Amino acid sequence: MRITEQLENAFVQKHIVHNASEQLLNIENSIDTSIDSLYAVANRQIETLALAGGSENVKKMVLLVCNIADVNSKNIEWQLIAGNYMQCFNNDYVSARNYYLRALSAEQEHSNGYNIDVTTIYTQIGDTYYQQGDEETALIYFLNALDLMEKEEAYSESLAFAYDSIGDIYESRNDLRKAIEYNLKGVEIGEKVKGRDSVTSGLSYMNIGRIFNELGQYDDALEWMRRA
Repeated sequence: MRITEQLENAFVQKHIVHNASEQLLNIENSIDTSIDSLYAVANRQIETLALAGGSENVKKMVLLVCNIADVNSKNIEWQLIAGNYMQCFNNDYVSARNYYLRALSAEQEHSNGYNIDVTTIYTQIGDTYYQQGDEETALIYFLNALDLMEKEEAYSESLAFAYDSIGDIYESRNDLRKAIEYNLKGVEIGEKVKGRDSVTSGLSYMNIGRIFNELGQYDDALEWMRRA
């Protein structure tokens, strides 16, 4: 076959592939639109169940959220929602953690396509361990979250929560000096994120005041109690 014929065949094949690619892209866009519509319907059902209230509706709501998350384990947002629901409504920390770990895996796999705060996921995983009494493992996740957030110099509620949680762990170990150190840092960040008048800040002030009182630093304790 002459070189001109080979080139002609090559250009014909390229054109066929190009047309097929466009058709596949159109199909993919159509499917994505359908999926978005289904997610919107699911969200409305969840909102309806939440507004209706009652234990049975809460059960249905949690089940619906988890079913959606299970259908697409790569959808980070729904993994996080399912994890939060299992933790908050069912106190099922193992299942919640599994959803958070799925979210973490999906985020690491597709980090260029998502804008998810990995440090928040670490904090949530740490909290599931903390709620189960596994302070050692919880501390590892909280410290990993701090390391990532401090590198990015990003302030967030998750960062404040991680500091406060580490403070709680050290308090439970009766290391009150370290507890104060982490709680003070948590308050500093919490004030930057939510302000001094937030309920969260008020609770943190009370907690710090209580620890100072345990340390016998009564003037400091009084000062922080007054802030609350």
